Amino acid sequence: MLIDVLSYYEKKILQVIDQNKEGLTTLNVSEKAGISKTTALKYLASLRSAGIINYIEVGPSKLWRHNKLDSEKQKHLPACRTAKIGSALKEFKQVLGLEGSAIVDYDGLTISAELPSDIDPEKIGAIISRLLQIAENPPAWRK
Repeated sequence: MLIDVLSYYEKKILQVIDQNKEGLTTLNVSEKAGISKTTALKYLASLRSAGIINYIEVGPSKLWRHNKLDSEKQKHLPACRTAKIGSALKEFKQVLGLEGSAIVDYDGLTISAELPSDIDPEKIGAIISRLLQIAENPPAWRK
């Protein structure tokens, strides 16, 4: 399932948004999730780009909430695909020593992490090769 490949902060933000169906401002999200406003903005943008959440503008504020999709349009990631992505994230952490997050949407797989400037380029190449192997076999629901 998609939630299995989200980062800690993305899961925390989704939990907070789930508890407040009417929507929350960025400041409310950050306070209820116990994270900084900057961190909240980063992960809200990531979740929005994946199509999981969206916002409505109410005056000068944005109210963040889950996207409402037709049940026919909602797709679930097959368990084998989730396992492959989870494995890639684990490898990402082992090889690079970094935490990453993955978002799968209709456009494909997005994996993000903040890389230090002194990271070994060969390590990055190895993990990119692994991610490309996973990407070569798109799930049936994307066809």
